[in-house]
Amino acid sequence: MNQFKDKTKSRNPQINTQNQMKTSGHLLELVRAYVDDEKVRADVVEAYNEKKPKSYAQVFNGLFRFSKLTLFAFHSLSFLIATPLVFSLAYQFILRKDQGEIKILFDNILQDSSNIFDLSFMIPATITVMILFLLEYGQHTTLNSLFNIFFQWGKKVVPGLALLALLFSAASVSTSGFGAREFIHVSKAVDPLALGNIDSQINQALDLRNQHSDRSNSIVRKRDSEIEYLRQQRAELIGETKKSMADYAMIMMCISLFFEIMIIANTYNIHNYQYKSAKETEMINDLAYSGNTSSGNYNIPMGSKAAYIPRSDKDLNGHKLGKINGHPV
Repeated sequence: MNQFKDKTKSRNPQINTQNQMKTSGHLLELVRAYVDDEKVRADVVEAYNEKKPKSYAQVFNGLFRFSKLTLFAFHSLSFLIATPLVFSLAYQFILRKDQGEIKILFDNILQDSSNIFDLSFMIPATITVMILFLLEYGQHTTLNSLFNIFFQWGKKVVPGLALLALLFSAASVSTSGFGAREFIHVSKAVDPLALGNIDSQINQALDLRNQHSDRSNSIVRKRDSEIEYLRQQRAELIGETKKSMADYAMIMMCISLFFEIMIIANTYNIHNYQYKSAKETEMINDLAYSGNTSSGNYNIPMGSKAAYIPRSDKDLNGHKLGKINGHPV
């Protein structure tokens, strides 16, 4: 009879809640016995609840939730960073246009949003979305399949699937890295107006120099110095722009590589947590009910909330499981 009551209590949520309230009450009474200050008591109870022995699923749940929430975000960021490269390639090779026109195209769109429906933008944009969606989705699917098999088959790696996942990841890293570089190359390109202005001044100075070539050496030297100064200004303008482009491109490539590493790491963390939590649940289930149902001694670890997971319609002793009030006994 006592055995039946113990089983019924272990499966009754209301009784379990009452037991938890009693446990909390006992803990509070224990703390009151050696702590006088009310605030300190609250801190001690909180500290105990935080640091008492917990299951793997409880300890690593925060990392699991973070991985699930940020996985899509990292995929999206990787997609966005890779966009400039694929768009630029489609713009140049399909529309047969010069790379320098891309900046002008986007400047026009910023000035008038209706230009977004121009075919010179819509065609490469559509191709870009299709290609990058396939890359990101392919990487996501292959990584999920790889880690599923890795944990389900005793941590074995399927070489073909691993190679495919590696190829998708390498393609994603490459497009993101070079996409970041392409974005900097286009957005930080030399101002064509400033460059054209210097070139115009150099040409005018050359014409004057040629006109005065029969004059005195002082006039010729003056024209030569003007030309040299303008050429130096032009070289500095191009040099500063190239240095800025190289610095920004390196930073963006490092950021894109970080995104790709986080995609792989988050996917692994999700599958690792799910696998270990499932194993832990099975272990607690076996400890609680394996060979102990006859004595009522379940050996459930302190603080755990185990629920009986029946293996079949019979218990381990071969007896048919019955039901009382809808609960197996």
